[in-house]
Amino acid sequence: MTETIATLTGPDGKDVPVQMMQRWPVKVPIKCFVERLEPTETLETTVRTIDTFFPVAVGGTYCIPGPFGAGKTVLQQTTARYAKVDVVISAACGERAGEVVETLKEFPEIKDPKTGQSLMKRTIIICNTSSMPVASREASVYTAVTLAEYFRQMGLNVLVLADSTSRWAQAMRELSGRLEEIPGEEAFPAYLESRIAAFYERAGRVQLRNGLIDENPTLVQLLGMCPTLAVTTSAINGLGMGLSSLVVLAISNVVISLLRNIIPDEVRLPAFIVVVASFVTVVELLMEAYMESLYAALGIFLPLIAVNCAIMGASLFMQQRIGMDPNSSQYIGSVGDAFVYALGSGIGWLLAIVALAAIREKMA
Repeated sequence: MTETIATLTGPDGKDVPVQMMQRWPVKVPIKCFVERLEPTETLETTVRTIDTFFPVAVGGTYCIPGPFGAGKTVLQQTTARYAKVDVVISAACGERAGEVVETLKEFPEIKDPKTGQSLMKRTIIICNTSSMPVASREASVYTAVTLAEYFRQMGLNVLVLADSTSRWAQAMRELSGRLEEIPGEEAFPAYLESRIAAFYERAGRVQLRNGLIDENPTLVQLLGMCPTLAVTTSAINGLGMGLSSLVVLAISNVVISLLRNIIPDEVRLPAFIVVVASFVTVVELLMEAYMESLYAALGIFLPLIAVNCAIMGASLFMQQRIGMDPNSSQYIGSVGDAFVYALGSGIGWLLAIVALAAIREKMA
């Protein structure tokens, strides 16, 4: 993950190493979206008291106030178990270790009412108990909200549970005292309100970028760059690679969508690779029989379509979204919609790779 796979030269002449791992400061919000949307639907927590008297909006925030021992954590864990969301991220900010251990023991045994699988498969726990340094409490809540923004960029509904904000505030008070900052009310730092408000403002519904340019795996997501750079020495090679990938992506997406309920979750990824590899083999044999020169030019990169991350990512993405609740923001609907999505992704990659190949051929 930390090895340099490429080196890019910037306009100033400096070389920038490229690695598989990307670093992102957790205190900086991820703003790769078009705009924020107003809340329009209610989050179903399945806790009747909350849904009836204190409804929570999808993309909104809420708090559970109360003294020690009032059952705040129990109510939070109940919400995490049965809320109709895709991902649950729990930040144990200064919590007692026993409560975290209880969650780790119970969640793997509970079935997710939405998928029927283990509840732990949709849950992420940022464990930061009261025995750990107070400086790490702030890191735990920011790590949780950054992970939530990452999954939101995938189009998923995420529930973030920060337990508790008061212990985070106590940690900020202690750190502020050690830094000899001017104290505010009750010795809390003067920036307490703005810091907590900025944290909660990172929640919300957003309109993600879409289209042939904004979602292009080559231009924006930088996926599948190895074959892209290798075969774009001429426009013909780029066209052949793009068409091959388009055909494989469209057909395999349809087949995978039809088989999504039959394939067990434990062998899902290997099964998808087998399906994609089968169609890659068909395309490879046809190209070898009727376009021998193009087949020789593409070389080893043609069979590598089977493990192309852009194609596998699109296949996994679609099979997770098909057949979900029509009222959900993730609803796709049918196998036909999966084909249309695959067609759009394939055409976007085809146009990008052909344009890049034409530019490189012209400059050569």
